[in-house]
Formats: sequence, structure tokens, C-alpha cells
Amino acid sequence: TKRVTPNPDQPRKRYSQEDIEDLANSIRKHGLINPITVDEHYQIIAGERRWTACTLIGLADIPVIVRERGYELSLVENLQLRDLHPIDEAEG
Repeated sequence: TKRVTPNPDQPRKRYSQEDIEDLANSIRKHGLINPITVDEHYQIIAGERRWTACTLIGLADIPVIVRERGYELSLVENLQLRDLHPIDEAEG
């Protein structure tokens, strides 16, 4: 998790600490089911909440998929998820 960095252009900028803690507890119990997607520099394209939760519980290694960087991919991934804040969607 140390090589991975958040994406400053991440469309999802608002999420609650409680949601991250719930996700962290789920990952602790069941493991990380879906790997995060990163670019060739290990900047997150999709999965920042999962990465944050893994960091919170101290996981040193997590599975990643390396893909060509794409802001559109990040936006599409977040639009497919629930609870994208309307302001985040409009700014995207």
C-alpha cells in the first residue's frame, strides 16, 4: 500500500469515516474481494475507498490491476457505484 498514491483528480471526494471503517471491518473479516486499479505509477484509478480501508487496518500488500491512466475510467467506475455525491458528479 506504500507505493500506491491517491488520485488528486478522483471524482469521489466525499465519503464518511464510518463508511471507511465499515469497509475496513469487512476487508479484515473477508479480505479484499476486488483489487484496486492503478496506473503505471501506482496512482489510483479506481478503488480509493478500498485502498483507504486497507491502509486503515495496516495491510502492507494488496492486489492491484495496472492499467493505462484514464480519468474517464475513474469517473465511469464511480458512476457505477452508489452514493456518488451530486457535486462530485457535476465536477467530473
